[in-house]
Amino acid sequence: TLEKISDYFKTHRMVSKNGNPISRDRVTNILSNPFYYGHFRYAGELYEGKHEPLITKKLFDKVQEVIKNRGWQDRQENNPRPLCGLLKCGECGCSITAEKKTKKQKNGNIHNYTYYHCTKKRGLCSQTCIREEILASQLSDILKSYALPSDWAAELSKLADKDETEAVQSSVSSSQAIRKEIEIISSKLKRLRGIYIDEDIEQEEYLAEKSGLLTHKKSLEEKMTELEKGNIIWLEPLREWIKNASNIEENAMASDLPLKKSSAQKIFGSNLFLKNRRIEFKPIPPYASLREARENFPEKWSCLVKVSSAGIEPAITP
Repeated sequence: TLEKISDYFKTHRMVSKNGNPISRDRVTNILSNPFYYGHFRYAGELYEGKHEPLITKKLFDKVQEVIKNRGWQDRQENNPRPLCGLLKCGECGCSITAEKKTKKQKNGNIHNYTYYHCTKKRGLCSQTCIREEILASQLSDILKSYALPSDWAAELSKLADKDETEAVQSSVSSSQAIRKEIEIISSKLKRLRGIYIDEDIEQEEYLAEKSGLLTHKKSLEEKMTELEKGNIIWLEPLREWIKNASNIEENAMASDLPLKKSSAQKIFGSNLFLKNRRIEFKPIPPYASLREARENFPEKWSCLVKVSSAGIEPAITP
């Protein structure tokens, strides 16, 4: 959360240039500042900067989307049910919710437990509740079987690097259309400026039009850069998948339940169910291929998956 980012700065004694703590609002301003991707605002107007960007416009847009979507979550930060939203009831299909219960032990000590159970919003359901630690233990065991071994990860990374080299060497530039569109936008910006100087357009409308054209131009410039590197855009999600799959075993062994939940959602999507106090699941590609490879070739890596611009496909051979 924004508060945790602010706390991180305080813990590590990172302050503003005036020596003041970096507040939550200041964090929001930093994350929303176009300066970091190459533009800047002056007197309420957006301009193209001459400085070298620290991040891409694509990353900046992702951050804005996260800030927008997480706005409501701050109010639920103390929610004691980290695995809610992960599973559905295997009997009736309702969501699995949770609640805290206090129990008195034989020695007189009081313990708080979190129990997960079906919401039963669709009527009668025979499923009973399960304690959080038991559910988490099952989830850990399941996750371990989908972890990408380190030697497999290294081999896949080599294949990705090889494909990238070949793509860069053989790719023919297809950025001419984008370059032409950028030139058109630049012309529009010049004409828009002239219209504004001639007072044929209101300032508010001018600023909005200019901001839209500049941001679109920046996105096109980044897209053109990607194309000029070769047809290798698909390698970014592949490398991200290798990274995530390599971290699964570590996440499974950690006590961080949101981390387990995140890994499970990447592997199974919405295909996780709780029935008779057991987790039922169905993996999504390419994790299904990874699990199959681990079952068939537990000793030796040969060829886990076929890597191509179409994605990650099964290609299991002895």
